[in-house]
Amino acid sequence: CYWTAVTLAMKDLTNQKSLSSYSMTCLVLGAGLGRLVTYCLDAARQCGVDMVTVHVVDANPLAVEFLRNSFECNSDHVIIHDPITIYPLMDVTQLPVKLQTIHKSCDLAVSELLGCFGDDEFLPELTNTICRLFLTEEGVIIPDQWTIYCAPIQSHDTHDYLTMTSSHDKQPQAMYTMSLPDDCVYMTELLPMHSNGHHCPAVTDYKSSVTTTVAPFMARYYRKDQAKDQVTTCKKRKPDDYQTCLIHGLIGYFVASLYRQKVYLDTRHTSQQRNSFHWECFYMPLKTPVFVAVGDQVEFGVSRQCREALNGEADKKQLELEYYWSVSVSGRSSSNHGNTIVLSQ
Repeated sequence: CYWTAVTLAMKDLTNQKSLSSYSMTCLVLGAGLGRLVTYCLDAARQCGVDMVTVHVVDANPLAVEFLRNSFECNSDHVIIHDPITIYPLMDVTQLPVKLQTIHKSCDLAVSELLGCFGDDEFLPELTNTICRLFLTEEGVIIPDQWTIYCAPIQSHDTHDYLTMTSSHDKQPQAMYTMSLPDDCVYMTELLPMHSNGHHCPAVTDYKSSVTTTVAPFMARYYRKDQAKDQVTTCKKRKPDDYQTCLIHGLIGYFVASLYRQKVYLDTRHTSQQRNSFHWECFYMPLKTPVFVAVGDQVEFGVSRQCREALNGEADKKQLELEYYWSVSVSGRSSSNHGNTIVLSQ
């Protein structure tokens, strides 16, 4: 998906440029092992870009060292910057001198900052910063839009594990990235909770809730190869005992438009369009399970709060991100909030 999005974006950008000036400046943020860097180089060759420069930024010193070794033979086209954390709300004067030279000069910025819940790794704030500091007025950022989906679920196995384990790092008030539990029963279809994109504000807060009818089902994904093409199918069925259930928490996914609603990533287990198996579920447990019956009206909601705070020890600014969630059924309700996610300057 990323390869297709980068290629389409580069084709459109070259069409906007003068035929005599086929050059491109790209930025890859959070390059990891370099997959996105390779995509930019390959797409430039395919699109006939005479001169491409890919600036690579990563906060991990080990990743930076690996990338420098990997792209040593492409040093004329790939610039690996020293390790740095791009902090939301930072201005150009806080950038290293080498990065200041590409202020407002990048045609394309590519990142893989999507968390399992879409915006749980400061995606809106970092997207705003990348656009403000590096992109030209006509510049393109990938991904450019995303929508978060949630549904209440029953999972006795997950609930028992979180409440009965003796491990101190497993707490029912935390948020968890995990694979889909085998005993997971969706109480409703996955519903959209919030959408955002490259025009997002510097700090994004939201509060969203939906009301729908309880109709339990289980979903399983099957993958098989047919004539060299991998076919994926989601099959739904009613659980054996589905008249009464317990809601143990909310499960979250995202759908992201990588480029102008032409290329999508879909992580939803219940979707026939699911095409991403790298991201897992985002689980938000309730402090107290809520009893429900088929046909009940259930209201569930999620709110996101992001704020800037001062790190007392280092006397530096940091962003603190928290999620709150709740479920209510016929006067029976339960809520919770997650542990604070911190991004330091």
